[in-house]
Order: sequence, then structure tokens, then C-alpha cells
Amino acid sequence: MGLTVSLPAAVIFYNATYDRVTRFAPGTNEVGDEILLAGTERYLTNFSFEFWGTNTANPAAFAGPVEARVRFYQNNGTNFNGYPTPGTNFYDSGWFPIAPTSRSSEIFALGNDFPWPGLFLPATSNMTWSVQFQGMGATDSAGVDIYSPPVVGQDYPDYWLNTNGNWMLMTNNSGVHIDFGAVMEASAQPIVNPNPPWLTIVVSGTNLILSWPSDHIGWMLQVQTNSINVGISNNWHTIAGSSTVYSQTLPIDPANGCVFHRLVAPAQLNPPGGVNAITFVTTSRNPHMEIRTGVGAATNIVWHWGDGMITWGALVADHDFGSAEVRTNYVEVLPSGSVTYFGTPMGITGQGITGVFGLTNFPNLNFLYLYQESLTDLSLAGCANLRQLHLANNPVPVAVCDQWFIDLDNAVAGPVTGADFYYPGVSRSSASDAAWTSLAGKGFAMHAF
Repeated sequence: MGLTVSLPAAVIFYNATYDRVTRFAPGTNEVGDEILLAGTERYLTNFSFEFWGTNTANPAAFAGPVEARVRFYQNNGTNFNGYPTPGTNFYDSGWFPIAPTSRSSEIFALGNDFPWPGLFLPATSNMTWSVQFQGMGATDSAGVDIYSPPVVGQDYPDYWLNTNGNWMLMTNNSGVHIDFGAVMEASAQPIVNPNPPWLTIVVSGTNLILSWPSDHIGWMLQVQTNSINVGISNNWHTIAGSSTVYSQTLPIDPANGCVFHRLVAPAQLNPPGGVNAITFVTTSRNPHMEIRTGVGAATNIVWHWGDGMITWGALVADHDFGSAEVRTNYVEVLPSGSVTYFGTPMGITGQGITGVFGLTNFPNLNFLYLYQESLTDLSLAGCANLRQLHLANNPVPVAVCDQWFIDLDNAVAGPVTGADFYYPGVSRSSASDAAWTSLAGKGFAMHAF
């Protein structure tokens, strides 16, 4: 299970911070955790939960064919002790195999596990997600890790137990809240499938019927009509209403010289990370990145990688794409004011970072480490608290490098202490002399490499 693309979404439930170092082994029973979702976003794009599995006879393999299954329910069933039980089942993963692990996360994602435009959550707040294991041999065990309390959304201290189709509300006599470790991300709007679809064209009498897959609603049909001498050009026009359907019937006019049609993706696709994110473009197979927080506690850190995979809660993160290609990634951090450092881990270079965007959204960013990368696009506008800039040995264009000094000078009031600016000397011109001199006067030590 995994993502196909990286798309923006809000965290509506996050219970993976406060580890209670408690393991819950439900056997083969289906057990459910009733949760309260935050926000109003309800098109689910990502879901993950933590589980464990052991075989006391052989740590490397289960004795039996162990599998797991995840289900989502509305809490609209008959009451148990005054509380509505899990009722309408609106998602069922089916059985999937798991391997022995001391701790692991299973990720469900848009495009693979959830349908486009996102799995709609028919719940204003309360819903129950459940997990069940089967196939354990005599020496096998499997279960979920317990975290509490969640940092986004809310969770009840008890859990639901399904016995022969009857749900019962259970508690733990030890006093530990039985809240399963899980994370949910959702979008406020339906997510448009970004994978290029086939446009099918069929002639029916005097009409042309154009159609595309029903899971690509949101794409727009465009047309251009030219004389036979012109052929195809750039005068594309969007057919009104085509983004809300997946077929169009158009009349064939023999008087037209050339008529061309195409499908185009909406502006929603390939978005930046948003106002709580730093977006970074990489070309290497296995980029290593780091965020540090020092102004308040970062309550949520999510790395969105360009192949759609996600790393939760890590200050230092890396990802193996499997091949070296251009990919757009971003890291979301809440609150944004907690971030003090961004870049590669110090001493690690050559991660193929070509562009970084959104630094201005992080007002307390103090340290930027992008030494010896492949930078050609980076703005320092609004970075009033930057004091350590390690940007030397980058092939940045002269105009971009000059703008670094101008933007930083405009942002930093000064005087400052302990400030260093390492930059590629060959990329700076006289156009930034005034800003360079001003920054030096404010207290920046300048280092050209």
C-alpha cells in the first residue's frame, strides 16, 4: 500500500505522538477505536496506523499466514449502554498480509487504497475505525500500539469489540486509555486524479462523442478550430462545463478545416505545499533532509515526498525514490513559527536540491543549510530572522544570487550577532553591492566560495 502522487491535505486526526508503551493484542477479534475528527475536510487521502507482530519461535517469519483488515464505520448503529455502536460500514480494506515487526506503520493512500477523488467520510465528527487480525499460528501474536492523547482530533478512552456481529464498549482495568496509534489526512475538496487519462473519440452519426475515465472528473476538455493551412496552434478554448462531466457530445461541422481536442489538468494539480510548508525540488534518488524546531513545540511534522509517500513526525527524514529524477516535495510543520532550521543535515551535501520555496512562511527560521547542492531557485524574501546561511557552491544564476542579498537586507533590521552568509562568489555581481555592504554593516560575516 502506498501513494501514487503527493497532494496537499489537512491532518484531521493525529494520534502518534504520546506513546504509552502499551501493546494491545486483540487476538482475532475485530476491535474499533471511536474518534472525533478535527476540521471540516472529509475527502480522505491518507490513513496510517501502527501495528506489531511477533513469533516467539522465529522472529523472521510468522508460523501462520497472518493477515490484517481495516474497516471504517459511521457510529449510527443501535445503542449499547446509551452509545451508538459502529453501524454503516463505508470502507473495508479486505484482508492483506503483514510481516513480523517490532513496530510498523501500514499506509493507505489515495489512488491505491482510496478512490479518486478521495474516500468521502460521512461523519461530521464521530466515526470508528477498526482493525482485525487472522491466521496466527500457536506462537504468533499481533496487535496495535497505544498512544494517547491525540494532538489533532480527539479520542475516547474505551474501545469497541465486535463479537459475532454485536458491538460492545470495553474499557481497560489498568487505567490506560485504549487509543490506537493512527493518522488521517483529508482534503476539503475532491482531489482530481493527476494521472493523464486516455481521451476516447467515437463518431456517432453527425456527432463526435468524446469521453474519458469517470475517476477523472475535474479535467477540462479544450478545443481549437483552424483552417487546413494552419493546422494545430495555441488557440485552445475550454468547453464550458467539461470539468464536471466525463463525456461530451459535439456536432461535426464539415465546414471546419481542422478541429483538435485535448484534456488538460486543472490548476489544482501540482500545487505547492501551502502556507504551512516548505516546498523543495530534488533530483537525487535518496535525499536526506532536516527540520529543527526551537520556538515552541512542533505539534505536527509531515514530509510529503514526490512519489506520494509520507514520513510522519520526523525532524530528520530521508526517502529512497528508487531512481534519480526531478521530484517536487514539501514538508508541513505546525505551528510554522516553531521552525528554526531547514536544509540537509549538516555535513551532508549533494542531495540534488534545485529549488526551495515558502521560507517566508516560517518567521523564526534562523539556519538555512543548503551547501553544495544544485540550487537555481530560492528566495530569501521576508526571512527576517535568518542568521546562518550556508549556500556556497551552488550553480545559482547571478540574478537570483544578487536578489538573495537584496531580499535579506530588506528583511533584516539589524544589528545582528553570530550571523554568517556563505555564498557562491562567482554568482554575485555589482548589482548587489549595496545590499552586501549593508548586511556586513548590520553584523553579517560574508564568506564567498
